[in-house]
Amino acid sequence: MKKEQGNYCYSPSDLTLYMGSPFASWMARFVIEFPEAAPEKDDGDALMGLLQQRGYAHEDALEVRFVAEGKSVRKVKGGTHEEQRRATVEAMRAGVDVIVQGRLQQPPFAGYSDFLLKTPGTSDFGDYHYEVWDTKLSSTLKPSFVVQLCCYAEMLEAMQGVKPEYITVALGNGEMSVLRTSDYYYYYQNLKQSFLEEQGRFDVDRM
Repeated sequence: MKKEQGNYCYSPSDLTLYMGSPFASWMARFVIEFPEAAPEKDDGDALMGLLQQRGYAHEDALEVRFVAEGKSVRKVKGGTHEEQRRATVEAMRAGVDVIVQGRLQQPPFAGYSDFLLKTPGTSDFGDYHYEVWDTKLSSTLKPSFVVQLCCYAEMLEAMQGVKPEYITVALGNGEMSVLRTSDYYYYYQNLKQSFLEEQGRFDVDRM
């Protein structure tokens, strides 16, 4: 959650935070509105730092696998948010097989997908479109993963002209959970609407 030029920009993680705890979501907004009154952050946690590094390694290993399979891979990095978005669109237009850390956005949401994978099917770019893949250390699928991917899928639809039929979670045990987007999309839309309504009526004096 960020405030840019008076407007709020939300990430898929903001939705999953709200899904798990509306109060935690309210506090995230409070910290931005009144930073001087916000409680101090906890010190860094060594275990969380280790898990974060393992998460990066899991993502890197999947990228290496795509390269070994002979897929063309392009990583989006550096520059402004707009430059990253344009680089992502250019990679999609060029038909790159795998796009790493693509910048997706459809205001008021924006974020970075772990992977965008080219798959057959029509889109604004031609006879192919992209699907979203995300890496998670967990060995089991969790509802928050699905909500996060549905948000990415909606932003991707705005950029390529078609909603991806499938979303994929690469789990920490090596399994791939491939899900049909439409099976979860309306739950996601309902959650997003509730979240945005809460943001719209934010009141520091009433949680």
